[in-house]
Amino acid sequence: MRRGFPGLRRFFPKPTRAVGIILFACIAIHVVFLLSIKHAPIWAMRMLEYGALTPATVLHRPWTIITMAFLHDPHSLMHIIFNMMALWSIGPWLERALGTRRFSILYAISLLAGSLVFVLKGFVSGGVSGPAIGASGAIMGVVVGFGFVFPEVELRLFGVAPLKAKNIFWAAILVDTIMVIMNVPIAVSVHIGGMLGSWLYLRRPWNPRYRMWLSNRIRNKINWLRIKYRLWKASRP
Repeated sequence: MRRGFPGLRRFFPKPTRAVGIILFACIAIHVVFLLSIKHAPIWAMRMLEYGALTPATVLHRPWTIITMAFLHDPHSLMHIIFNMMALWSIGPWLERALGTRRFSILYAISLLAGSLVFVLKGFVSGGVSGPAIGASGAIMGVVVGFGFVFPEVELRLFGVAPLKAKNIFWAAILVDTIMVIMNVPIAVSVHIGGMLGSWLYLRRPWNPRYRMWLSNRIRNKINWLRIKYRLWKASRP
C-alpha cells in the first residue's frame, strides 16, 4: 500500500507496455531454463555458460552484459520472485510518469551500468571467474528512479515498515550490507551499478541546473545545521 498519492494505492497495478514485456521475457526464459535443467541438462549448461556474465570471458562474449539480466538462479525461486514483484509493484507507475521510451532507456542504462560495475569490480578485486545472473541491477535502477519521481510517496517495506520513497536508496544499501554480513551470495556491485546508472540518467549531474540546485541544497543544509548548533549552544547553562 502507498500513501500520500491517491493514484498509487494499488500494490500490483496493471503492467504497462515495457514492464509487461520485461516480465514476460524474464518469466518465460526462467521457465525454459528450469525445463532444460530437468529434460536437457546440456542445453541448460549452455544457456548458463553463454548467458551468465563472467568478467574473465566478457570480452569474448560481450552480449552477456545484457543476457545476464534475463537469467535467474534456478535453485532459488525467491531470486526471480523478488525481482519480478519489485518490477510489477512500482514499474508501471514509473513508466506512466516517464513514458515508455524514457522508462525503457532508464531500465537499459541501469542494466548496463550494473553489469559494467560488476565487471570492473571483478578485474579490480581479482574475482574474474565468478558469474552473475539476474535482473537485480536494472530493478534497483527502477526502484531508485521511483524514489526520484515520487519522493513523498510512503511505501511499506516488506509490507510492514513505512518508508518514504525518497529514502529507498538508503534502505537498499542497508539490505545489501546485511546480505554481505550474512554472507549471502549476491552481486552487490550489480545493485550499486544499477542505482548509479539510474541516478546518472535522471539527475544528470553534468547539467548546470542540477549543480546549481545541489549547491543551494548543500548551502541551505549547512545554514540549518549552523542555526541548530547556535540554538543548542544558547540553551546550555
